Amino acid sequence: MRKFFLIFFYKSVALGATIGLYYGYKVVAPQATKKRGEGMGNRISHIRKEKGITQTELAKRMNINRSHLSKVETGKAQPSTRLLERIAHELGVSMKDFFN
Repeated sequence: MRKFFLIFFYKSVALGATIGLYYGYKVVAPQATKKRGEGMGNRISHIRKEKGITQTELAKRMNINRSHLSKVETGKAQPSTRLLERIAHELGVSMKDFFN
């Protein structure tokens, strides 16, 4: 039943989009939702790159896994307040710079 519903739903959406385009309506794909912390992670990454520091180098300085730092920067992991303080200290910035 579930498979039938998904196929029916997919075909209905595709048909609706086709009819909408035929009659001149603009069909817009839904926007991806932002993950929590994604903006902050992008700012951390931007600041790190401005300072000329690699993920590997920053991770070694902080004694954490590079993969964890990568997840923080991409918004796939939520850093603790303590970790944010350590990142800010190593980058020589204030924690509030991650949130502006």
